[in-house]
Amino acid sequence: MGTKTDKAAEAVRGSVIDGLTVREFDGEPMVLATELAERLGYTHPPEVNRLIKRSVKEGKLSDSDLRVITTRCLDGLGRSRSTTKIWLNETGAVLISLSSRTETAVRICRQVVAVFIAWRHGRLGAANGNGVAELAKAFASVATSVTVLTAANTRHESLIAELLAASAKRDQRLDEIDATNAKRDEQADADGKRIGFLERHVAQNGHISQAQHESLRAQVRDLAELEHAIGKWPSVEAARRDIDTDMGRAAGWGGKSEPWRFLPLQSLPKAFVVLRRRRAIIMREARARARERQQKFDHVPDEPPTKKTTH
Repeated sequence: MGTKTDKAAEAVRGSVIDGLTVREFDGEPMVLATELAERLGYTHPPEVNRLIKRSVKEGKLSDSDLRVITTRCLDGLGRSRSTTKIWLNETGAVLISLSSRTETAVRICRQVVAVFIAWRHGRLGAANGNGVAELAKAFASVATSVTVLTAANTRHESLIAELLAASAKRDQRLDEIDATNAKRDEQADADGKRIGFLERHVAQNGHISQAQHESLRAQVRDLAELEHAIGKWPSVEAARRDIDTDMGRAAGWGGKSEPWRFLPLQSLPKAFVVLRRRRAIIMREARARARERQQKFDHVPDEPPTKKTTH
């Protein structure tokens, strides 16, 4: 960004058009950046200086699009103070207006174009008779530039919206993965505690063998089928659950955290006592029902013999 001294600042010719100060530098009109910032709605107009510097760094603006004027003066205490002002040509003013993305950007951009057109009309009209033609040509060129820049800005905002939506979906998916992993970790901790309990129990007390476990479960299954067959339970599964509950109370074991495979060896006789007791009850009930059926059959009167008729 080039810098002009105080003498250069005094050499420019300026005027005010539609509230914007327009000055000519080397035959090219320029507007004051801080006044443009106020039109765009910046609460702190010097903030536009950062936007200008960023645009230059990104290559959107060149040194020929702006002038930096530094003036020096003495304050009330006689100390030297410097003031820096940035001036923008037509291209720079239009680009900064659109890059600001404020609510009034497009409207202010049109006003800026109108200010430069008014400046050309006043100067070119005095110079020659072709001022109107030059004005129309300049307006058409600037209008085309504004249209292209507006379309590019719209595409840019659409792309940003798509990127934000994709980022939101990715964050949601990551949250779901984290929640799943947290549940898996909780289940792993619970399983670890359960396995640790069973291992300590087996080490301290011992447990039934695989053959004893298979024999116990086979007897439970047979008893459940028998109780279901005589109509005591609506299903074999309901009978099995009741038998397991009964054995658990007697043996002090059972439940999801205490599988029968790890039943303490000293508790096995208590479980078999329950099975024998329930089987004896079922057999008594079965014999009682059989006697009742036999008694009903014995009390059925015999049918009298059929008399044969002779002809």
